[in-house]
This record gives sequence, structure tokens and C-alpha cells, in this order.
Amino acid sequence: MTPAALEERLDVLPHASTSELMEMVESALESPNRWFEDRPSAKRFKQVLDALHAKLRRHHATELLADDPEQPSAIMNSTDPQAARLNAEHSTLLGLLGRLCEQCYTVATFTAHEQELFVLRLREFLAIFRRHKAEEDLRYYQTVWREVGGEG
Repeated sequence: MTPAALEERLDVLPHASTSELMEMVESALESPNRWFEDRPSAKRFKQVLDALHAKLRRHHATELLADDPEQPSAIMNSTDPQAARLNAEHSTLLGLLGRLCEQCYTVATFTAHEQELFVLRLREFLAIFRRHKAEEDLRYYQTVWREVGGEG
């Protein structure tokens, strides 16, 4: 995705799903030099990261505030160590993404090596987030399976 293509989609950011935002970040990382060559491009990229950060903050808040055992998010509030670990990872994920958002302001002034390091950190975040999401989804589906009388 080019900075110009993203410019056309900026109005969609507040309503985009987590998957859509992740796809935007991933497509931008296919040609990161275009995104970090100047401040306006980096600012547009930061808007995508900010939207993703806001989405993750809402998800984390939902997990913390869930007290209805019938709601899917309440599954993560059990006393199970895996649930506690996944909940604790929310703060880590938010911190990683927050630091990346802050660096977007100055990424256009980075040396080529620093920009490459920034891209690697973004890819690392995406990988950690994908793994985390897959574990949450698995835990959710296993719980629903047991709730409706499946094995386990």
C-alpha cells in the first residue's frame, strides 16, 4: 500500500477491524522506504498504528471489565494460569505498540539502519500479536466447545 492509497482510507481507520489494520501495517511494510522517506508519509503510517493501538486498548479494557460469565471475554478472567498470562500480555503488547507509535514521529529522520531496526520491531510486534490472538481464539473455542457439551 502506498501512502497515497492509505490517504484515501484514513476516514475508515476508526471503524476498521483489527485484521484490516494489521493488513494495512503489513502491506506498508512491503515497501517501508516509501513510508519513512518524509514526515507526512510517516504521519499517515502513525495514524494506522494509532488506530490499532486504540483497538487493542479497547480490547484490553473489555477483558478487564468483563464480569458476566456468559460473555466470551469473561473466559479470559478465570483463575487459569494461561488466562492470566494472556491477560498480562495485553500490557506488554500495548507498551510495544505505544513505543512504535511514538517513534513514528521521528522515523523519517532515522538513518537507514535505524529505519530497518524500526521495521524489524514492527514485524516482531505483528508476530507476537498474531501468536497472542491465536492463543486467545483457541482458548475461546475450547471453552465454548466444553460449554455446549463437547469433549474436554
